[in-house]
Amino acid sequence: LKAKLFVIFIFLVLTVLSVWQATNVRLQFVIEDVFPDDSYIPEWISMTGYYFPTQLFQGGVYLKSGLDYELPATQQKLAEMVSSIESSRWLESEVDSWLMRFLEWRVLCADDILSAADCAGYSSSNSFYRNLRAFVETPYGQDNKNDIVWGANAGLDDPPSATRLQFSHPAWLAGEASDQEDCVADMRDMVEASGLDAFPFGQDYVFWEVW
Repeated sequence: LKAKLFVIFIFLVLTVLSVWQATNVRLQFVIEDVFPDDSYIPEWISMTGYYFPTQLFQGGVYLKSGLDYELPATQQKLAEMVSSIESSRWLESEVDSWLMRFLEWRVLCADDILSAADCAGYSSSNSFYRNLRAFVETPYGQDNKNDIVWGANAGLDDPPSATRLQFSHPAWLAGEASDQEDCVADMRDMVEASGLDAFPFGQDYVFWEVW
């Protein structure tokens, strides 16, 4: 009888221990483990996360063709989406929005606040898109040049074929896979809520979406 009770006791202890361990299992994807030991990629991830955390996880919102950016309604939707993303916990810094910077540039040039070089090509009589083409060629707008793409046959007064907004995710997202999954889901919800023909993406989303 004592032997049976002892066996039952051990069984119960192991059962309780197993249940406790199961409730503490955490879903986690450590990308460094995918690469061989002699690869430089894990070292790059480690150094970037420590020394350049704002460059570790890059994300963006890609806006498709057919958007008329000169319309106040489109600008308002884009501004609200940017505000929503920036107020979330998934961002390390502000969204780099070419549209907000361009609108600011037009005001500064109209008020003669910027230098002649920074306002080269600007004219109050130009169309929205002619001024936008001038903006990306100036020192003030050069950083956003690669965020705006026109088709090969686009006219000077035609809208871009595609544009993007860029931002950085916080380095702590390297930890929990559940946070990574929530980040992608929330980014999708915020972009879809804008009503714009757009989608969020970053190279790390490829791994984060596997869950």
